This record gives sequence, C-alpha cells and structure tokens, in this order.
Amino acid sequence: QESTWGALVTGPGVGVGPPRHDLVALASSDPAAVHPSMALAAKQQHSIISTVFGSDIGCTFWRPNAARGEKGLLEALHTRKHANDTYLLVSTRPPQELSCNFSTPDHRLFNINSDAYKVSRTTRAVKAVQDIDDDLNMTGRDMKNGLRDALPLLTTDEYHIMRYRDYSDWAVGHFWKTAKKDSVMGSKYVEKFFAMRVGTEPGALIEITEAQLIRGHEILVQQAINSPLSENNDPHNLKSFALTTDQFNTLRSLADPPPTTNANGQPGANPNNSTRRSL
Repeated sequence: QESTWGALVTGPGVGVGPPRHDLVALASSDPAAVHPSMALAAKQQHSIISTVFGSDIGCTFWRPNAARGEKGLLEALHTRKHANDTYLLVSTRPPQELSCNFSTPDHRLFNINSDAYKVSRTTRAVKAVQDIDDDLNMTGRDMKNGLRDALPLLTTDEYHIMRYRDYSDWAVGHFWKTAKKDSVMGSKYVEKFFAMRVGTEPGALIEITEAQLIRGHEILVQQAINSPLSENNDPHNLKSFALTTDQFNTLRSLADPPPTTNANGQPGANPNNSTRRSL
C-alpha cells in the first residue's frame, strides 16, 4: 500500500498543527494543498464513508510498506525488546512517520521531523555558533550574553507527550485485542502513547501509558491557563509547553496497570501492552 503522508509535502510545518479532521477537510476541498494520495483518500471518505458510517482520519497518517522493508515504530520497539532498550532515538525513524503519525493529546498533528527534536540542544548550539558569519552588529558582549541566557536550556530536559498511530499489518496483528477503527469502513490501527525527551541528549521516544498521557495533558492545560503570557492562555494552544523533568517524574506512579494473572493464578503479562517499559 502506498504511503499517505500529505502533511510532509505541503502541509503544516514542524510543531503542533491543526486538528486531524481539519487536514481531512483540507484534502477534500483543496487537493493541491496536500499529497495526491491523501487528497484521493479524503475525497472518497467525504463522499461515502463520512456520510454513511462516520469520519475517518486514517488518510492523514503514514502507513509503512512491508514490501519496501518499512516498519512502524511499534515493530521497531518490539525487535529491540531483547536488548532491554527503553527508548528509540527520534533520528532513527522515517521522516514520513515523524511528520504524520504523532498527535498531541487533543488529536492535533504534531510534526517532529526536525533537528529541534532529533539532536541535543548542545549540538544545535555549537552548530549555530559555527554558522554565524561575521556580523558587524553582533559584538563579543552580545554573543556572550546570548550564550549565558541560553545556558540553562542546554542543561535541562523537557518531555512532549504524544499519541502515536500504527496502521501496519504487524501492529494490528500483534496488538489485535486493542486494535480499533475510526469508522465502520475505516482501516484498523493501534494507538500507543509516548513521551519525547529533548534537551541534553539526542531526542528520544519513550513509551508511556494512556493514564500518564491524560495526567500529563492535565498538567499542561493547567500550566497554559496559569501562564502570564496572554497568547498562551488558551488551554488548547500547547505548542510552547512541555513537561519538565520533575513534572514527568510525577507520572511514574501511573506507569504500570495492576498486575494480571493467568489461568493458573500466576502473574501474567498485561495483554494490552506487550511492549510496556519503565520510564
């Protein structure tokens, strides 16, 4: 199946974008604004599926093509399980996936295909200094002050919490108990939840639980409401917000669901999440 990644081509830029349903409407009304495959899928959905069976935003996500050796994030995590890896570097994932398959907790497109999320802030700072041309307007004092102001950011981490969808056959088969659809005629997918750590180290994706996502979102909404910056008072505008390390650590108590037992009464794995990891 061909990939559908319209947002990567001419859609919203890096960072938090519009609600997924708005992307579908855009593809239906203005085919030139998105990738042709996305536009076609959206037109078909609007003319048939959404009218009869309800809305489906599946056309706004990239779908890995197994024939080309592509794997979704969930399969990639599963293959690394034997090494007890607790995260995946953002830079190791396909650009199409980073651009289209992550969403904010309130289902807005979150395009993370950028060095802002892939490399450490120290690396970015060094590169920025190397790229500075001789600027008559920038004195040594100006540069020193700028570096001093930026230093606290170079030594701290922050965590963006996100939804992730995987439409691959592997994911739907492996997590068949929790696979779902947006509509009767829609494609099956698996939704998992991640925190993206950025800061002192290269960006990394860490799996979290839905309970952690919900609680983290509550923290961000309250943070937005209490912000002294007027433009950030809208609790739905979370573009500039992320959890601090301390805030993220408060989610640890929600990391794992209650233990389950098998038919013999012995402790068993949680059937809904075979790739759960500690934070």
